[in-house]
Amino acid sequence: MGPGLRSTFFRCTGCRSTTKTMTPSTRLNRCVPCVHGMSGVLKNALDWASRPYGRSVLKSKPVLTMTASPAFTGGVRAQQQMNETLASIPARAVLRPQIVIGGVHEKVRDGRLIDEATLSFALAGVDDLIEEIRAARFVRKAA
Repeated sequence: MGPGLRSTFFRCTGCRSTTKTMTPSTRLNRCVPCVHGMSGVLKNALDWASRPYGRSVLKSKPVLTMTASPAFTGGVRAQQQMNETLASIPARAVLRPQIVIGGVHEKVRDGRLIDEATLSFALAGVDDLIEEIRAARFVRKAA
């Protein structure tokens, strides 16, 4: 997780009034100790955000996960580990097909995602997250 992403994550998780979280992650090739999975930095951040037990700032918040990797699998193992960790918090995963971006090195130029199909699919996931947030707000107002 890069410094900008890390600070965004902590801003979101550090604020109890936040209504959503998006946790993008790179898949690290055989990183230690994760071996084909979520980075230790992201796992540690999620562990900290899960405290105190039962009162996590992520509890019941809609969460969208995305992974990217130069491998064709796009970081599916990292995404599975993120989803398991988020479910234990318990954050509310946005139910939709996984957003995994394989061959990311061929789809990003100058720091921008240039592959139209991948961009459209990822943005559809963001749209789904926004819908979850709207639905949660509607339920809160009705209660």
